[in-house]
Amino acid sequence: MEPWRLGLNMLPTKEKLGQRIGATNKSCCFCNACVEDNSHLFLYYHVAQSMPIYTMSSFNIPNKVCNNLDALTRRFWWKPKQKEGRFLAWKAWDSLCCPRKSGGLGFKKAKNINSALLAKLAWMIASKRDSLSIEKAREVVRRGACFLIGDGESIDVWVDPWVPWIEGFIPAPKVESNCLLPMKVAELIDFELHTWKTTMVQDIFNPISAQAILSIPIPIRLRPDKLLWIPDSKGLFSVKSAYKELLANPPSQATTVVKWSKLWKLRGPERIKMFLWRIAVNALPTRENLMSRMDISEPWCVLCNQEVESAAHLFLKCPAAKAIWFSACWGFKSDEAHLALPSDIIKVILEPPPALCQMQDMWLVSLNMALTMEEIWCIRNAVIHQNGTVDLQASISRIGKKLNECAKVFFIPQAPLAEQPVVHWSPPPLGYTKLNVDAAISQNNSALAVIARDAHGRVLKAWSKILPKRSPLSAETEAILWALQLAKSEAWSEIILESDSKNSIDAIMDCTSCPLWSISSLVSDICFLAKSFDSCQFFWISRICNSAAHEVARNVVAFQREKVNLPVIIQNICSKAIEYSLITEIVHHKEQDLDKVCRSFPRSSNVVRLNVNAIVTNTFTTLALVAENAFGDAKAAAFLWALQIAQSEGLKNIIVEEDSRQCVDALNSG
Repeated sequence: MEPWRLGLNMLPTKEKLGQRIGATNKSCCFCNACVEDNSHLFLYYHVAQSMPIYTMSSFNIPNKVCNNLDALTRRFWWKPKQKEGRFLAWKAWDSLCCPRKSGGLGFKKAKNINSALLAKLAWMIASKRDSLSIEKAREVVRRGACFLIGDGESIDVWVDPWVPWIEGFIPAPKVESNCLLPMKVAELIDFELHTWKTTMVQDIFNPISAQAILSIPIPIRLRPDKLLWIPDSKGLFSVKSAYKELLANPPSQATTVVKWSKLWKLRGPERIKMFLWRIAVNALPTRENLMSRMDISEPWCVLCNQEVESAAHLFLKCPAAKAIWFSACWGFKSDEAHLALPSDIIKVILEPPPALCQMQDMWLVSLNMALTMEEIWCIRNAVIHQNGTVDLQASISRIGKKLNECAKVFFIPQAPLAEQPVVHWSPPPLGYTKLNVDAAISQNNSALAVIARDAHGRVLKAWSKILPKRSPLSAETEAILWALQLAKSEAWSEIILESDSKNSIDAIMDCTSCPLWSISSLVSDICFLAKSFDSCQFFWISRICNSAAHEVARNVVAFQREKVNLPVIIQNICSKAIEYSLITEIVHHKEQDLDKVCRSFPRSSNVVRLNVNAIVTNTFTTLALVAENAFGDAKAAAFLWALQIAQSEGLKNIIVEEDSRQCVDALNSG
């Protein structure tokens, strides 16, 4: 329904918006000309952008009105003091509407804001909330809406979006005639095993769609299907995420070498950041830029009259600029930087030369360089518009004064560095079983690994399995769920579960809030299973403390072999050596990796490192065992131990390998 049918004058007109901005501009006292750009940005965000929000969230605004609003905003940004006449826009409107991290200023197009706000109403209907809907917004919702699999009863395979890993979220059939048959997702699920019917999925869908479907986890507890907003990490719809989806393909920026996030986080006044942005996107009215847009008689630098006034010449190569740089910026020689593009200049400011950072903090060096460039620009403007002269001493004094003031305002005291504790794996309390889990990802598969130890550190069991390729976060979370299922099957009542995936552990510890949509189903099942134990605790640990599970998962995915349990020989070794140290289990290691993994543990006087490998042929078994403590005096004992193990295993023909030439020579000579 259009607003005039309600008898209300609700549309924001150019006159209304202009009056509101003008009134706010008069009430704000921006006494210094150097804060002009920042004040314009403030007025845009808080007045021009916020004024029409109510109307835009209720009506489909005509394109003509939206274009008028954009035109008014463009004029206000580039020529705020004139309401009529032509003005010079240094950057395209599409470029200004790019996010700040992409080199724009984050301006919003009126039509896109209108569509995003209306999409919120359509989302309420799509997610079965009682509200009015607008047909216009359905196309926006279709871009990011996708179902989270519950019981699959409400999802039509060929109509509804339900596969988040493919474009459009609707799978493609293997044969076109398949999509003519009505089918629910529930028909593809084996509810007894909580898995997909793999053969059926591969027969119906093309390989890409089938692989994407098989990577979707099936929940243990059946629950209704739920509609998610995929562009948001938590699956929640918001106007902000809908607007970003409308800008999914922003115009390309030529200055991608600039780290925009670092620019906007620079410690310093906002006017400095805006000034640096204008240099980076080449939107500064240097005479070279003016010459490309209009006829000017004198394109030469006003400070030296030697070259055309480009950004690189004015700020770096001009004799006056070089003198200011050398005196104000700790002897920096600007002409030796060899910078040609404006974006290169900003890159040097954000990442100053190491020689300068040795004398001052990096942020202070960046700020000083930015203030120096601002002073050069002010001198240039004073010469052109006020018939001023170049006074090097006065300029250097102003730069130093501004730097001292900014250093006091933006200084952040650093907290003293806390002493880092020694990090290592620790056994669980008496009566508990500790399960360490990890996942590894290859090009086509994922591997999960679980290692269980008791209070004495003895390895009880170890498991691994191969799955279709998952995202790293999904694989890590699925490993935690699998560990709980294994613990349940082993009838362990008190367990501690450790993982090196912080995102997974955080989501589990705060399962009452909305976790990431990609693991929400897994987290729900984990929280449900955890309640079935007498005691179940989850902890995040660093990778070095989880090296055992990490190595098992890495080797399983590398060699594509699942291990239901560790070999008996390795368990025996671990059982004998656990009283001395932290032990890692290594399965199917490459020879060149053995020593590297062995030495990854911290050295101490009571640590024994074990390195085991075996190569079996038709007639010989090659057994390699390396054990060394901090003093290296266990080398010879390793040979005896290897022979004892080989004898206990009934091996007849053996070769023992050792990397200590002294021990090998002594035994061969004996």
